[in-house]
Amino acid sequence: MKGEIAMIRNILILILSITVFGGTTFALALPDEPVMITIHTETQPFYPGDTLSVVLGVDTTIDFYYAGFELGFESGTFKLLSVQTKTLSDPGVAIADVLQPGLVGASVSRTSPLITASEGSFVSLSFVVNESASPRSAAFNLSRIELADHSGLPLSVGAGEPLIVVIEEPVSELPEPHLFDIAIWDLDGSLEPTKAQIINTGSQLALWGANMSGYSAGFRGQAANSNGWMGGTGSGAFWEVRISTQGFTELQLSSRQFGSGSGPRDFLIFGQVGSEGEWIRLTPDTIRVSSSSWNVAHIDALPLPADFDDQSEIGIIWMLASEARIDNGLPMSSMAGTSRIDDIAIRGQQLEPAWVEVWPGDTNNDGMVNADDVLPLGIYWLHNGPKPLRSDSLFGGRTVERWVPEQATYADTNGDGRVDYRDLKWVGLHFGQVRIVDRRISGALTTLEHSGNQTSVYFPGPLFEGDKLVALVHVENLAHQVGGASWRISLGGADSKNLKFSGMDVSGGQLPRIVNGEEELILDFTTQTQAQIHSGILQFHAVDGLHAIEGALVKTGITQLAGAGLYSVLPIELRFVVESDIEQGVEMTLDRLTVSDRNGQLFNITTSAKLKMASEVGVPDDIHFELPSKVTLYPNSPNPFNPTTMLRYTLPEAKSVRISVFDITGRMVQDSDMGIVAPGAHSFRIDASGWSTGVYLYRLTAGAEVRHGKMMLVK
Repeated sequence: MKGEIAMIRNILILILSITVFGGTTFALALPDEPVMITIHTETQPFYPGDTLSVVLGVDTTIDFYYAGFELGFESGTFKLLSVQTKTLSDPGVAIADVLQPGLVGASVSRTSPLITASEGSFVSLSFVVNESASPRSAAFNLSRIELADHSGLPLSVGAGEPLIVVIEEPVSELPEPHLFDIAIWDLDGSLEPTKAQIINTGSQLALWGANMSGYSAGFRGQAANSNGWMGGTGSGAFWEVRISTQGFTELQLSSRQFGSGSGPRDFLIFGQVGSEGEWIRLTPDTIRVSSSSWNVAHIDALPLPADFDDQSEIGIIWMLASEARIDNGLPMSSMAGTSRIDDIAIRGQQLEPAWVEVWPGDTNNDGMVNADDVLPLGIYWLHNGPKPLRSDSLFGGRTVERWVPEQATYADTNGDGRVDYRDLKWVGLHFGQVRIVDRRISGALTTLEHSGNQTSVYFPGPLFEGDKLVALVHVENLAHQVGGASWRISLGGADSKNLKFSGMDVSGGQLPRIVNGEEELILDFTTQTQAQIHSGILQFHAVDGLHAIEGALVKTGITQLAGAGLYSVLPIELRFVVESDIEQGVEMTLDRLTVSDRNGQLFNITTSAKLKMASEVGVPDDIHFELPSKVTLYPNSPNPFNPTTMLRYTLPEAKSVRISVFDITGRMVQDSDMGIVAPGAHSFRIDASGWSTGVYLYRLTAGAEVRHGKMMLVK
């Protein structure tokens, strides 16, 4: 009987596929796999009294005609208002009613067939959030779903995850004033700010007219220490900081000073707007420094003049007011007398506070979570601001007071008020999530127009197990200094599943190579999504069902840099290993390439890039980068290892290369003659599957030069 039904269905499909509707041939498309129902709502969160629409649809091309379903909801939180047809069901009819508390039954049907099979939304149900609803996360659950095509035949159907809706307490029109850390100096071994708004990350405490002598015990931790203040009142001896206060008002200053018995006793604080403005006395009384207590010369939340608000530059100095010594008031006469300063803090409120919505993981606020969202983490590294009103693990909107600049707000994905390595977790947890957005931040993504560059590369077959492939994403003559890049590369070919992504690196001397030192594994979201921080470089890659590779590489804290460390040439090396033979070859296509600059801008430069290939790990001959200056053998990674590890080395010129491995007794366990190896950076995989646990020594012989290393195999 089942066979007869299947035969009848196939005959009907054949007949329907050639039926003409209004003079147009209807090309019926029936999916091989179950049609998955999508469910979404508009931008979250919602508040008591809000109306929300729960929209159902399909992202598979189908011959849609009818849908019926049940939708579960929290009756104490939501109330059903209405049902409407959508794109796939228009023109059509729809009905919905509450079957029992917390359960809606609904159906929707077209009144004429589709012209062509399509995808999209097919129904929308409107609910109101009850005024008594408490802040919470609530779910809408689909069940008993059925779909049918225009012939009445059922389509195989499935449902995804429940829709999670976030309900929040109503927020006031403006947030309560929040005190932002504009620039904070803890002075624990550094003259740079410990915390700062992005506009002030490069500011430093300076000393004039005296001698900086390192760091000594401070109020908390260490403090900046100095001596040689004799005659300072005549020539001008003072501590100084210069910062920007753009976007801030209600400024206040705090600091602490201390000294030895023979050190300077009296100070005054002055401020200046700009670099040429008049110096204004900020403290009416002399600050008298003690050698017994940090709390004596303590300035706590001193209000700064309104003229200092929203300025591109202000200066503050702690100036020597007399040559009196702390112990007995006599003029200073010894270089030994010291003065210390600690805990400098300049704080303020926003000029125009406002609420914004942050979706954890969507750091660039473009509505989707992908490798591009790694770049803002590097741009706003260690930036700080207000915490959200609510923080949880859901992919939903959080209400938070806008940071300065606004783009930094979205980079705090975990809601702890600071952008750092912990925020990368949420990019991984919500990788691939998409939400509905009505806007992007103005200027967040700009396309640089170019043409004529190759964005696809074909590796011809046959390819054999163990072969190594390298794809190079290469961009020249960038108009912007680049601090990071993210990309997506699609893999094509029937056997591309046999290709394994094995790592990424930056080729040549334009960006620092990620090869020396120990690698610190920060997160492992899944077996196919990983991120690392290594020597101030944030690395990220994700494998999307073996059909695409997404990755990112960004310098953390790039806004602290000037010209050094930023680049106008961008070469990125992506490495692959053939796991089993590939007969027909594979194709790689660069779908997206985004770069970030030191000003926080993101630029889409996909059409400016060239995707090139190499037959083995290394740099192709047609790309010329700065060569290494010497033979270098880097520590193997990982170490300890089991059973494989990678050696990386560089050559300044072509040399004969041999790699040998010895056990702790001196017995050679592996000897590999590499022949003549081209100059550049190279890697060598060691497989210790048949070896015993223990310490092994490895030796690189490059021409007449020899390098050694030690590694540990742990089974």
